Amino acid sequence: MKLNDATTLYVQLVQAQGSVGANVAAVLRMFARSVGGERELDSIKSEEVRTFLDGKGPLTRYWHRKHSALLGFFRFAFARALVARIPLPASTPRCRQTFQPYVYTDDDFARLVAAIDGLRVTHIEPRTLRTLLLLLFGTGLRLSEALKVSTKHRYPLYQCLQPHYNLCERADYEKNLEPVCKENRLGVIPYFSLAAGFLTGKYRSEADLSKSPRGAGLKKYLNERGLRILGALDTVAKQSSSTPAAVALAWLLARPSVTAPIASATNLEQLHTLLSATRLELDRTAIELLNRASE
Repeated sequence: MKLNDATTLYVQLVQAQGSVGANVAAVLRMFARSVGGERELDSIKSEEVRTFLDGKGPLTRYWHRKHSALLGFFRFAFARALVARIPLPASTPRCRQTFQPYVYTDDDFARLVAAIDGLRVTHIEPRTLRTLLLLLFGTGLRLSEALKVSTKHRYPLYQCLQPHYNLCERADYEKNLEPVCKENRLGVIPYFSLAAGFLTGKYRSEADLSKSPRGAGLKKYLNERGLRILGALDTVAKQSSSTPAAVALAWLLARPSVTAPIASATNLEQLHTLLSATRLELDRTAIELLNRASE
């Protein structure tokens, strides 16, 4: 299918789902002018896509807006077998921070929360606003401070945290958040427990990244450490007659601070694999092997 025809179908789909789609359509029109709208869709090369994204000026947030539009379009095309792979960069550059963030002190935040009670015109109840502020304040390294403020002023307390935590992503949670969660007995339900599918063992080389639309985002794990983790998972899975995915989830379940990991399945076979993790008890040797591999 030609690029122009495919973009027309995609924009129609976006609009049918309730979105105006004007920004997406504008990006796709520019892309078609850049690479040639009458070309066959599967002839477009990743180098051409990158040239379009980079443009001629300095990197701005518009790079990510273009990337987002193209990612949605090529996922649409990939799902309908119009392209064999998604020709977008495996990683996205970070825009330079152009502002200086203001960090609230405990006193600043306490005054801000107290001021909510004086609001006269609002469609949200004061207690709801207080809760929202505490949730925002409690993200990242401010979790401990948010709990202290809530306890001092008898505001609603955090009961549960949903961090990004798995064998590939350990440092932030274990260093900054886990001590606070254990001290305050918070429930912990990590998301991306299987690192977006990487810990299933499905992706072991760059050639495997084209197996699914999310594969492009997993290139960051294809390094010495990532392959070492997969090797450890394979070893433990073989010893326990299990699978890498079940072992990765069992490792999380064995962590005293973790309440339950979050993982998704797209078919019954995957669901059975996920459920088998609840029956898999890793011994100390297996846990230490996985810990060393993921250091």
